[in-house]
Amino acid sequence: MSTVIPFNPSDSANFQFQPLLDGNTYTGIVTWNAYAGRYYVGIYTLQGVLVLNIPLISSPTPITQNCYNYVNSPLLAPSVVNQNIVKGSLVVGPGIPAGTTIIELTTPPSLPISRSTPTGSITQASGRLMRLSNYSTSSNTNVGFLFTYGINLLAGYFTSQMYYFENSSNIIIV
Repeated sequence: MSTVIPFNPSDSANFQFQPLLDGNTYTGIVTWNAYAGRYYVGIYTLQGVLVLNIPLISSPTPITQNCYNYVNSPLLAPSVVNQNIVKGSLVVGPGIPAGTTIIELTTPPSLPISRSTPTGSITQASGRLMRLSNYSTSSNTNVGFLFTYGINLLAGYFTSQMYYFENSSNIIIV
C-alpha cells in the first residue's frame, strides 16, 4: 500500500510528517539548507534520535501509458511503444502491487499478440511486452498506467521506499 503525503513547505516552520517505514512509525522533518540551496529530509525515531538525513531529490515526472494487463501474470502490454519507458521504471496502475518495477522489456517474434483470458481474448499490437517484478491482481483492457524511474530516497537504509515528485509536490511512501 502506498501513502501519499502532500509536501507543503512553509517559510515559518519546518515541514513534518510521520511515515510508516518497515513497520515502525518515524518522524520526518524537511528543512531548507540555504548553503546547499535545497531541501533535506531528516528521519527521526519517535524519541527524537536522528536515523537518516538526506537531500530531498525529485524523481522524474511520470509517463502515462495505456496498457493491457492480465490477472496472475507478470506481463504488461502497452497499446503503443514509448521508448521513454525503461527497465527499472516504477509501475503504478490498476491491479499492480505497490513497489512493482519493470524487470525486462521484450519484443515478441510475431505480431499481433493475443492472449486468451477467462472472459475472452485480448489482442494488442505494439510489439513490446514488459515483465514486471510482481504479478497483477486483475485484468484491464487499455487503461492508463504510470511509469517513472523513481529515485528511492531510503535505498540502503530501509526496505520501505520513499519518492518525491516535485511536479506534484508529493512524497510517496511504498
